[in-house]
Amino acid sequence: MSLFHWMKGKSLKIQSMNTNGENKSRSLTIADLKQMIIDSEETIWSLAQLAELLGTSPQAIRKRINRGAIPAHKEGHSWYILKSEYIRNLKAK
Repeated sequence: MSLFHWMKGKSLKIQSMNTNGENKSRSLTIADLKQMIIDSEETIWSLAQLAELLGTSPQAIRKRINRGAIPAHKEGHSWYILKSEYIRNLKAK
């Protein structure tokens, strides 16, 4: 069971009870809530998909990943790029 309370500072206080019967609370800001929504609708690109979107080759994307210019994750032999991390990286430059 959870209770939600909007705080004066535009944050949301969530009170819940865990399985041991202990009350726990956590505050979330509007920014936290927005990020949770973005994360729930995350777009994941393969190396080839990002290359096609950017009009370049997969090899060029791989070079940018290796230089650290594009944030990416490797699963087995495949690379994948999270749209939110890519955009956050672009905004930080």
